[in-house]
Amino acid sequence: MLYKMIDLFAGCGGLEDGFLQSGRYEDIAAVEWLQPQVRTLVHRLKTKWKIEDAEDRVMCFDIQREEELYYGWSDDSTFHHEKYFQMVSIADIKQDLTVTEKGLIIL
Repeated sequence: MLYKMIDLFAGCGGLEDGFLQSGRYEDIAAVEWLQPQVRTLVHRLKTKWKIEDAEDRVMCFDIQREEELYYGWSDDSTFHHEKYFQMVSIADIKQDLTVTEKGLIIL
């Protein structure tokens, strides 16, 4: 069984790389607020780890905006790039985790 993980403050994904290399973890989401790092992480997940839906898994968002993180947001010209922008919330991601909550690791 793979443990599911969410990488908060993901940067370019170096820590996530280590977890994926172990073969024991499944990346289900990552949050980073700097666009260059988001682009690098998406590229790494797609090319190195063959994760086709990397754009859907990586959120370009300032995690300190808690209300919007929990309940979703609709637009933010400061922190999003249209290619990576999506209306999503942690509550949306959590729905996928309820069955395997014991296997969830939040970095």
